[in-house]
Amino acid sequence: MTRNPAIVLMLAILGAGFSLSAASQTSAELKDYFRESIGLSQEQIAGIQNGKAVAKVLKSRTPAEVFVFGAVYIKATPESYVQLV
Repeated sequence: MTRNPAIVLMLAILGAGFSLSAASQTSAELKDYFRESIGLSQEQIAGIQNGKAVAKVLKSRTPAEVFVFGAVYIKATPESYVQLV
């Protein structure tokens, strides 16, 4: 399987950005981001809050690119989750 370096880099950046900034985000800011930037519905946001995994294919610049957003709420401290992973 061939890996696209740009996608691998993007996932690494997203993962690092999430771990650094998620603790400082308020619930309202996160809901606004999900709704305005990702385009999730209120039902999808509520699903995330209730522990349901949500995924959405995002618009890409070309047919060769595929962008998928995914979120799930994990009830754990960031430190314990990082340790597990």
